[in-house]
Amino acid sequence: MDSAGIDQEWLKAKTKLNRDTVSDLCDGSLSINPRVSTRQKVISALRKHGYDVKADDFWN
Repeated sequence: MDSAGIDQEWLKAKTKLNRDTVSDLCDGSLSINPRVSTRQKVISALRKHGYDVKADDFWN
């Protein structure tokens, strides 16, 4: 997200996710496996704003 210029506040606003959740998702040092609904919110928000992303880009 950093390379695309997307900040955590933008993602929080677009997904309506909790600040702590967004922070955890963006922290590369954590091994996080978010709920399917959380993944869908992130992917949907990014796609809606023109980003060509898929879940595998973020989570394995």
